[in-house]
Amino acid sequence: MVMGTFIDARALALVNVDLQKFAKDMAGSTRLRHAWERVRDEVMIPSIEQNFADEGRPNQWPDLEPDTVDRSPGRIGGALTNTGQGRRAATAMARWHVAKNTLTYGSFPATRWFMPVHDYGSAAAFVPQRQFAMIQQPEDVEAISEILMEWVEELVNKNIKLRYP
Repeated sequence: MVMGTFIDARALALVNVDLQKFAKDMAGSTRLRHAWERVRDEVMIPSIEQNFADEGRPNQWPDLEPDTVDRSPGRIGGALTNTGQGRRAATAMARWHVAKNTLTYGSFPATRWFMPVHDYGSAAAFVPQRQFAMIQQPEDVEAISEILMEWVEELVNKNIKLRYP
């Protein structure tokens, strides 16, 4: 067993950390999966929803071409917001895969093939990029960092033992 002993001068306590157990707990923590679920639910999905509400952040998505507007005389929304089907597909739980160590986004159904085309843009299809699935706001990065730091703190607290002399 590899042990580390550290002296905390402020608390005058000896801190024992089983580094092998800590590394094993970190690698096998099911709590990381819960942290990724929180990132998805509390940060990413709301951020994607806000991207649709604002029709692009921080920059507005390109306007629709006039011929696109002409082909849809009853259009009630802007780019990617006319029927709401793309928005619902983009924020659906089915787009997300949470594993123990990763959070991934994608795999749109065949009926929504056009959503990744809009997200990335396509010169060949004359579709400008309208990114909706991205970590783009500083507050998103901060919120994700906070959630992951809570997970690390939980592991540290679980693995550190204080002994007072």
